[in-house]
Amino acid sequence: MKKITEEHFQEIQKLRENLLEVIYSIGELHLNKLMLKKQIDEIDSVVLTLENKFAEFQKDEMVLYKTLEETYGSNSINLDTGEIVE
Repeated sequence: MKKITEEHFQEIQKLRENLLEVIYSIGELHLNKLMLKKQIDEIDSVVLTLENKFAEFQKDEMVLYKTLEETYGSNSINLDTGEIVE
């Protein structure tokens, strides 16, 4: 049976090894990308929840300010002491 030279055989083996390394690296990068997308989705969900809480806080703040204005007028209130500044 005829065979190729050892040198050519080694070149083929080396190319196969390099190809497998590249394929493995591509697969690994795709998995990393998938995991990062999942993390981004989770972060986006948390950000959305916090943005909704922030919007609720702003609504509550406006209600409180209106109540304070009705009770104490449009005077300023020292937030550290609670004193009305006229």
